[in-house]
Amino acid sequence: MPYIGKDFTPTDTGAIETYTFDFSNDLGANETIEAASFTCATIDGIDIDPQAHVQGQAQVSGNLASQQIEGLVGGALYRLQCAATTSLGNVLILYSHVRCKDPQ
Repeated sequence: MPYIGKDFTPTDTGAIETYTFDFSNDLGANETIEAASFTCATIDGIDIDPQAHVQGQAQVSGNLASQQIEGLVGGALYRLQCAATTSLGNVLILYSHVRCKDPQ
């Protein structure tokens, strides 16, 4: 499962944001994304149900897959992962991290 090479910009407690993964470098010639699903896991800090922050269905637009995430817990570091199913039946997976900051 490839890391995208950088973390997402930190977010604030209570924020609602859309996170996007670009699969352009992973798709073959004439291969497209047909569907995507996102998972959210806590890798540092405490959040008893990180998957609950994934809201609605993932959106696919060209080589991009996006997901709305809301209500992350301050002080926690999350791994956001996207599994994209392609027109050739492949499942491509990318992940990154996002830290949720405590209110100042």
